[in-house]
Amino acid sequence: MKVVLLLCCAALGWAADNSTFESYFLTMAQSKDAPTAPLSETELRDLKSIASDYATKSSALGYNGIVFEARLRAIAANATNDAEWEQEQMRALERRRAALLAAHIEQLKVALGNPSFSALELHVEAWHKALMSAPHPQARK
Repeated sequence: MKVVLLLCCAALGWAADNSTFESYFLTMAQSKDAPTAPLSETELRDLKSIASDYATKSSALGYNGIVFEARLRAIAANATNDAEWEQEQMRALERRRAALLAAHIEQLKVALGNPSFSALELHVEAWHKALMSAPHPQARK
């Protein structure tokens, strides 16, 4: 019954999207007290390992190198910044980041299997909704 409910909820669009999974991966990778998940100890270790691998590899895909290279190109050409080249590089970087994230999500699906991954998807979505609905501290005036 639990599996049917989980699959039904996912079919209705109540499952986490890639950007939500990215936030969850980064949280899992950085936190010693990771958010609880409906997984076994082995599955939690797999999740933590995949999340850590994603965090390490995605951090290498930063924007600073592109901005720096664009400035160097502008200096070499004795011109203003080449915004078109920079935007093209940024789009390529976003495509690489999206592919990296999709690959890690797929790796997690394979490692967990369908029922556990579906349960995790719903958990991640609930985690994200709780974060979004939590009261935010007001800035001091």
